Parts: sequence; structure tokens; C-alpha cells
Amino acid sequence: MHIYDLIGVLDGTHTTPPHPEIRLLPEAGMTAVLSPRSSCDATLPTDQTSCLSEAARRLALQESCLPLSTLLPVQRTYGLTQLQARRFLSANQPFLANLLRRHAGLVQVQVTVRWQEEVALDHFRNHPAIRPLFALARLNSKNVIDAVTELSADLCRQIEGYLLPEATERIALPVTRSILWNGVLLLPLGRLSDLDDAIEQIDAIWSDGFAISQIGPAPIASFALVTLETVTPAQVAQANATFRTAPSIQWGLRAGLKAAGQNAEKRDSIRLLARIAEAAARLPTPEEGLSLAGLRTEGHSIANNAQQAVA
Repeated sequence: MHIYDLIGVLDGTHTTPPHPEIRLLPEAGMTAVLSPRSSCDATLPTDQTSCLSEAARRLALQESCLPLSTLLPVQRTYGLTQLQARRFLSANQPFLANLLRRHAGLVQVQVTVRWQEEVALDHFRNHPAIRPLFALARLNSKNVIDAVTELSADLCRQIEGYLLPEATERIALPVTRSILWNGVLLLPLGRLSDLDDAIEQIDAIWSDGFAISQIGPAPIASFALVTLETVTPAQVAQANATFRTAPSIQWGLRAGLKAAGQNAEKRDSIRLLARIAEAAARLPTPEEGLSLAGLRTEGHSIANNAQQAVA
């Protein structure tokens, strides 16, 4: 029995792999993107260099799929057989299909603008924030810090004025003294040439002082990274038993939430059981267990709330 890594979900049916290491497995109007199982287990301590190399390999395989259709990247997790991958797509079809619709044709690009802060005062000496410094008889650190802070804020506004019109969404990333602006942009694949134009306009602000780097286009992992959570046969049985006498799962869910009142733990539990029951109903053999899909965004895990899949 071969075990694979599920590295992505493609919109539509695809059968021709874009890379020799990839296996494509169509199901439920989508296609699972599988790769050979790596020896680097993300759940266990291991050699950092090896896992960084594996992460780069995984990203390269995901990127090779971008020309095919919209790709939802999948978080590194436990391995799956081909049958389990098919069951995952079927069980999570509504959730995954909705994500694919919301992110149709989108990719992400990280843009980082580094600058030479130590020579910025001289280059921007005529900027309204900097000009007063040269009229002072004596400078102190507060004067300089305040002026540079105002200058950097103004430059960031200019940078965003060029970048953000091209983006559907943006996630800010940390900056340091040498990094003026840093962020990940979500944008249509067809707008990459417009992004290139925006980068050129930013470079023109200070060609000798700005160092601009781009990473991407890449899978939208910062905005929509699919996660998997194991649901055991016992959990499936419990969920089915909970809603067996209800006219429908949604009717039973509403009744359960009403009965739980303000008890947050009970409300979360009944929601999860409803998701599992709906998931089980989509599979021919739910008693074998299944995997729920969740959604993770940069810095925020929401796999266990209402945005989790009902597999």
C-alpha cells in the first residue's frame, strides 16, 4: 500500500502531471495532487536542513501545478493512500469547492523593500519630515528617530499606493531597521505584469537606495492553507447516533445549539458532530473514519471554528 503526501487540491479534473514526481487523482470535480511521501516527518523532531530542503521541494512541486488551474496548497500532515485522498475530496467537497471559487485564479507574491536608512536623511533631505533637521543647531536622537519614522511612514504609503491596487488582499510581514516594507500580496495570476510595473514605480522613488525582492508567484499558502484532521470511526459513530432521530442534521444542529444555551464548549461540540455527520453522509463507507479539511491563514489557525470543513 503506497502512502503519499497530499500537497494540493486543484480545481477541475486533471490527469497529466506537470512534474514526474506528481500523481494527479481526480475526484468530486477536483484533483488531489500527490507526491512521494518524504522521510521528513513534520510532527517529529528532525534535521532542520533536511526539512528545509523538503519544504523547498514541496513548494516547487506545488508551483509546477499553478498553470493547470487554481491550487489550494495543503499543509504538511500525515500521509494518505490514494483511496484516502479520494475520500478526503468527496467528504470535503462543499468546503473545498467554496475555497476554490473564492480564490479562483489567485496566486501570492511576497514583496520586500529594503533601504539604506543610514543615508536616507541625505537623499531625502528636502522631504518635509527631514528638512527641519538641517536647520537645527544641534541634533538629538529623538529628532532623528521622529523624522525617520515620519519619512518611512510616508514612503510606505507611497509603496502601498502602487502595490495595493493590484492586490485582492495583503498580509503585512515583520520589518526591521533595514526593511522598509514587507508583505504578501494576493492577486490574480493575470495581473503579474501590472505588479511588475508597480515595482518599477517603487524603484524609481530611490533606485540607488531601495533593494526590492519578490518571491512568487506562489501557491496561496499565506491566505488559504488547507489542513487535515483525523476523524476516527468512533467519532463518526457518535456523530451519526447524535443526529439519527433528527429530521435532518441541520434541524438537529439547531436543536442541539438551543439546548446547549450559552455553554460554549457544548455548542462547539455539537457543531463538530454536525460537521462529522454531514461528512459521513458523503461517503459510501463512513464507518472507516475520514479526514476533515480546515483552513489556516498566516498567523491564524481557524481549523476548529466555523470555517472548518464539514468533511
